[in-house]
Amino acid sequence: MKRSFVYQLFGFILLAGLVFNLAAIRPVQAQTTSQADLTLTDLGMMIPQTLTGPISEVNFSFNLPADWMPEGTATLDINIMAFFSSLVATESNQTLSGLVGGDLSLFLNDTMVGIDTLQTSGEQTLHYEFDAALFAPVTRDGVNVLRIRWDGSISCLMNLLSSVTLSPTSRLSFGYGADQKSLTLNDFPAPFVIKNSVQPVLLKIALPANPSAGELRAAMVLAAGIGQISNGETLAEVISLVDYRPSDTASQNMILVANTDTLKTLSLPSLGITSDLQANAGEGLVYFFKPAGGYGLLVSGDESGIVKAAQAVSADQVIAGGDANTMLVSGINPVAATTGPEDMTLDDLGVGELVFTKPNSLSQSFDFFVPAGNQVRADASFDLVISHSQQLDYLRSGLQMLVNGYPAVSLRLTDNTSNQAMFKLIMPANLVHAGRNTVEFVADLNTRDLCTAPTSNMAWMRVSSSSLLHLPLETAVGGSLVSKTFGDFPNAFLTGSGLDNVLIEVAPAKFGNIQAAVKLAGWLGAGLP
Repeated sequence: MKRSFVYQLFGFILLAGLVFNLAAIRPVQAQTTSQADLTLTDLGMMIPQTLTGPISEVNFSFNLPADWMPEGTATLDINIMAFFSSLVATESNQTLSGLVGGDLSLFLNDTMVGIDTLQTSGEQTLHYEFDAALFAPVTRDGVNVLRIRWDGSISCLMNLLSSVTLSPTSRLSFGYGADQKSLTLNDFPAPFVIKNSVQPVLLKIALPANPSAGELRAAMVLAAGIGQISNGETLAEVISLVDYRPSDTASQNMILVANTDTLKTLSLPSLGITSDLQANAGEGLVYFFKPAGGYGLLVSGDESGIVKAAQAVSADQVIAGGDANTMLVSGINPVAATTGPEDMTLDDLGVGELVFTKPNSLSQSFDFFVPAGNQVRADASFDLVISHSQQLDYLRSGLQMLVNGYPAVSLRLTDNTSNQAMFKLIMPANLVHAGRNTVEFVADLNTRDLCTAPTSNMAWMRVSSSSLLHLPLETAVGGSLVSKTFGDFPNAFLTGSGLDNVLIEVAPAKFGNIQAAVKLAGWLGAGLP
């Protein structure tokens, strides 16, 4: 009896201890994870995308916010409309099933995460699951590429036409935490400029209400640089320093423009700056910090140094030294000449070889500049040297050249043009104007076998870097024959890869004038190559 009672007492104590231990560790195990629900519209697909047989694909390039760390299992539900049809029309309109139409494959960052064999036409939803760790984190050059590929070559061999239409409502879901890797100055332009972000964060430039000449110039340089780096996707808003109050409830990134004298008047710890920052006379200072609600970049120095720091940032030449968050700028390389000689090869223009392949490299372009007050003479020409695969179907392939968006010439291909063939093209002088000009090549590459995928080893074309652009100039008489509208802004102001010849005059006394001028500088920068 006593032994039984002892056993019962011992069991009760053991059970109670186990319960209390479980209760103690439960809060440690419980972790909250946020859920992201995105559609293909969020990734840039505004309208349904049709993938036609035998083989075609579509890519989505995107970035996640800097403070997202995807975790767990991600799912993608793709809503599609599949279509298989004989080349000969039939009288029946019933859904076709019971055959192999082709394969729909899903790739994330060049890793195949799923494949489905379609055997039924009509509307359907395909479900894919994959490890969320495959998403690339935000870095200097990081980007996520989601690729959806349709391979209908098997139905093509059976004399069937095939296509798959992707719906923008297709949904991508995954969990994420706020444990993103620590960013440093070496990740710039991230997180201030994140291209194709699914959740953009506001970028603001804070400077004194009555800025010095150096601070104002630095802000203008930064705005133009941000516009150029982001290709106009990110334009910074200017606010006064007195209106900058970091808060966890307001998500924003900040570029703080303040010279050495202004810094002495600020409470740096309240802004999230804890380091003792010093720069020598004439040096610029760039410092990366983490305020509440986002990320911050301090651009500082004396009146000459702060401009140097801004120029380094706007040129995307930010490289930290021993301290991964701090950079000192002692000098800036002089601006190179923006206009070249009368005769320039693609190598001279910094373009190099242009290679065209399917599916995503069929259109490529380059820029050249005509100085203000000049125009191109009528004898301007372009000695274009090309090579291409002899496996192309020449009746369904070709190369078109456009000048500033206008068709200029279309080339016909033969076996004789396949190996370093030169075409002497007339450069239409009436399509070339002062400022920035764009030459675009659009290739159409198709093989003779309709059911063979036009891969890069079979269907390709190359424009040689030795192709010569002959641009004799003369003093402009009158304007261009091509009408100008506000939609042409800012190309007419551009004479190279910089804005060193553009002057913006700002009326003093009103901060709104500064805000408007900085916004204008951002749009000018967005037009730069």
